[in-house]
This record gives sequence, structure tokens and C-alpha cells, in this order.
Amino acid sequence: MEEDSVDGSRFMLVLKDGYTKFCRVFFLKAKSEVPNCIEIVLNDAKTSGHTLNQMLCDPGTEFINHSVKKILNDRGIDLRVEMVETPGHNGAAERENRTIVEVARAMVHQKELPKKLWAEACNTAAYVLNHTGPTPVKDKTPYEL
Repeated sequence: MEEDSVDGSRFMLVLKDGYTKFCRVFFLKAKSEVPNCIEIVLNDAKTSGHTLNQMLCDPGTEFINHSVKKILNDRGIDLRVEMVETPGHNGAAERENRTIVEVARAMVHQKELPKKLWAEACNTAAYVLNHTGPTPVKDKTPYEL
């Protein structure tokens, strides 16, 4: 983002479940925090009784590194990496990122809030999407699944 958030974060990481469509948003001061975020999501999934088989990501160094590969290998999760410069291969995640950012920008702009509240607005947008978004199960939200 062009400005640090209130807590000093500069980056946003969105991890989206391909089946439930539930997304988790993390705000990072450095991209080196990504392995910790992945660990949190995997632990939450295990606690909830969900099984993850694979992770699809872009070829960024925050995903393609020893720490992430070790976390996924230890849990038996395959890492699929999309080709360089082909965001359409991971279209659901790219669309989710864009939707969250656009909704957040609209909230901040409409209420004339300071730009440094972007993280709070993104978090609110993700919350709303998780409680209203479409899923493969009729009459269930991503949050319920």
C-alpha cells in the first residue's frame, strides 16, 4: 500500500480456501512474515477438522522459499505455483484481493477517512464477504462452512 497502516503494516496477504471461499486477511510489515501466516491458517484448519491438500500461489519469493516449503512438506500439502505473469491462473485469489481493496478504498473515500485506516477497511471488507459471499453449498456463507 502507498501508506503504512495504523499499526505500521505495509502489505496485505489474503489466503482463500478454494472450497468454502472463506478468506483470511493478514497485515504485514514485511513479506518475511508470510510463513507465520500460513502456519496460523493451517493450524486453524486442522483445529476445525478441515484437510488441505494443496496450496496455489504466485511465484513470489514470499511463497517460494525454504520456510514455506518446509511447512507444507511437513503437513503433506502440495505447493502449486502459477506461471510468471499469469495472474489468471489464480483468478479467484486475484479477484478476492481486488474486491477487498476496492471495497476498502470506497469506504475510506466515502467517509473521508485518513488513508492510514486502509487495513481496518480491508479487514471489514473481508468480514462482510465471509458473511455474505457465495459458496458451493446452498444457503451457507463462507463463514458457516
